[in-house]
Amino acid sequence: MYTWGLFRWFQLRWRVVVAVLAAVLAAVFLTAAVLKMRDLHATEVWIERLGLGVPPRLGAALSVALEGGLVVALLARPSWGGWSSAATLVVMSLLLVRAEQRGVGCACFGSQETSARAGLARNVVLGGAALLVGVFGSGQGHALLVALVSVLGVATAVWPLQPQRRPLES
Repeated sequence: MYTWGLFRWFQLRWRVVVAVLAAVLAAVFLTAAVLKMRDLHATEVWIERLGLGVPPRLGAALSVALEGGLVVALLARPSWGGWSSAATLVVMSLLLVRAEQRGVGCACFGSQETSARAGLARNVVLGGAALLVGVFGSGQGHALLVALVSVLGVATAVWPLQPQRRPLES
């Protein structure tokens, strides 16, 4: 009887950990999408500097739409969102490898450019969290987390962020 109670205790705690990881991932993707929307030109310039052969405006719009879709997936269907986030982070990491080779920084959060290596390190951590959510996440979202991340998203969009910006070269 004691073993069953201990198992249930760990199971409950694990669900909470996975739900929190899904919410953190959703908040990161939401922040990235909002900051890209606030300075879409910086994302367009970054895509152009990568030399992918994709129209920069289309690439920037797809990036924002993909990140928004990941937020919805992580909150509505955490397991699907986790797997989708992991796959997206692999693709983003490949883009960051290309950026590093071309001497371009990371514009993952709009004009807040950091080194591509820092972006890769961040993607490894986020990718691990995404895999945990994908493997252990439930098929159902959590209304409280949806509300929390929505409030955080609105706050991020409305709050007058004035980060120190390094100008991107055209």
